[in-house]
Amino acid sequence: MEDDEVAEVRGVNHRQELEPVLLDTAQEKYHSLPGGQKFDKKSSDMKKVTELVKKQEKSEKFSKEDLEFIYQMKSSIEGFGYKKDPRIVELLKERNSKEDVSIIFGCEPSQIAWNKGEINENTKVYIGEWNPEISKKIPENVLHLYESLPGKKILRTTIELSIKSSEEYTKELTKQGFQIHPSAQDMLNKLEPLKQKEKIDLVSFSLEQIGLSLKQSGFSNSTTLQQVYAKAKELGLELCPPQVGPELRLNYKDQPMGEWLRIAMDSISNHRDRPMIFTVESPGLLLGCERGEPESMFMSHMRFVFRSRKN
Repeated sequence: MEDDEVAEVRGVNHRQELEPVLLDTAQEKYHSLPGGQKFDKKSSDMKKVTELVKKQEKSEKFSKEDLEFIYQMKSSIEGFGYKKDPRIVELLKERNSKEDVSIIFGCEPSQIAWNKGEINENTKVYIGEWNPEISKKIPENVLHLYESLPGKKILRTTIELSIKSSEEYTKELTKQGFQIHPSAQDMLNKLEPLKQKEKIDLVSFSLEQIGLSLKQSGFSNSTTLQQVYAKAKELGLELCPPQVGPELRLNYKDQPMGEWLRIAMDSISNHRDRPMIFTVESPGLLLGCERGEPESMFMSHMRFVFRSRKN
């Protein structure tokens, strides 16, 4: 317990994972305590893993929904331990990923590209290395993009920027259950409405993927925001209008668990007069923010959303 709420539910399996036979017993207990309901997804996920282990042992066929779950296409599998349940890795080891992916996306194996050399006009799904050069080679009609499996989804999308006022953005985000960081709210309050709607193409890369993985400015594997923007411009990527922050948050309801995207944009000051940029984060489906001074430091694994081109 922590602050009179359930803070941890642990067992004695791998890395303190809860034993499958005790899931119902533990659930009954934590449901009787404040804050216990937040562990229901973990319980549900672990029961599903147990179900699939039994299916695999009996050589039973996995449904499309089973495959989407074990490959974590829609959400990450959560457990009670400190590490991922090792049964997930064992299940995937015994699967034929090429056959499974064709079932998940309802396409022929030949329509799945597993590297840049396999990309052609018939490609419907791409799973492989990701960088601006590869992004340009992938046809626009390829909608399913992943860096790897289990589901490490690539964000490449087109959204329409509206003419909402800052008050309308706040109302819509709140109505749909999204969280707004206080400093992000400060930024929202300063947004000037666009004069007309505009469609915009967005793409996300880590700093390493755009070539910023070397030692920069005295910090190992880090670089400044000024350097990030300069490199993006060199690659033909552009900064986003600030409206991309709230619009992407509203449109990205299936954001993968643990993903944290920073919006490449001109900074907006919060109530402390600190320059900030918007972030779109999960869990919590949060519209957040991060320091946006030119000298702000970012690590090579961190991901930014850029405007890929003007329509």
